[in-house]
Amino acid sequence: VRCLLAGLPPGVTIPIHHDTGEWVKHTHRVHVPIIVPDPSKVLFRCGPTEQSMERIDCTPGHVFEMNNQAKHAVTNGHEKEFRVHLILDYVNEEFFEKRKKPVTTRVNLSPGEVLTQTRRSIDRAIEAGTRPQP
Repeated sequence: VRCLLAGLPPGVTIPIHHDTGEWVKHTHRVHVPIIVPDPSKVLFRCGPTEQSMERIDCTPGHVFEMNNQAKHAVTNGHEKEFRVHLILDYVNEEFFEKRKKPVTTRVNLSPGEVLTQTRRSIDRAIEAGTRPQP
């Protein structure tokens, strides 16, 4: 469904939250730590509740799948370096078989085209302001 490189600046915390939206119910999210200068300084936790959250190993090359409907949070405690993960979201084939409306629209992006991601959509900058607000 999508693939992105996510950089977390030094000293930044993404507080405890869970992802929402229809996509969360259907996707699997896989993290691949790419650049983690000191894994002991990255605190990535996930669990069904805040009380049950467990630390996830963020050593580069350690691949893990997480449930974005669960509570999760991350802190990059490094003083100078970004933490960078490759994030892959995918769905099982059954997802497409169960959809009422088949996926037929494909969008070809131009080199250098700018996209903006929100919690519920990915929008093309060249189409800014043309989509109705939810």
